Amino acid sequence: MFSEEDILNKTAELTAAIQRTEEVAFYREVEKQIENNQKIATRIASIKALQKEVVNLEHYKKVNAAKAINDEIDAIQASINELPIVQQFRQSQVDVNELLQLMMRNMTLAVNNEMEEPTNR
Repeated sequence: MFSEEDILNKTAELTAAIQRTEEVAFYREVEKQIENNQKIATRIASIKALQKEVVNLEHYKKVNAAKAINDEIDAIQASINELPIVQQFRQSQVDVNELLQLMMRNMTLAVNNEMEEPTNR
């Protein structure tokens, strides 16, 4: 029988093992590349500036001008999303999430199976 502390210790071990997987390593590497990508940083700065402009335009009820700026923001966001490094990052997010989902399903099945087995008392 495991104590709560035992389970927390095993959880920490499992977390460490997950962090050493190829999927997580690739995710971190791509994330680092995105953080250091000047093209992306410039586009994100533009989006932030335009978002402030939209807030001001909406405050003064300049709906058409705000819509035009929002369209510009969408175009910049689309240009970011089209970059291969961003596509790799999004795919790595999917891969890591699938790994975690698989683990959760397996743990749930294992716990449910254990609970359904008759005890030998």
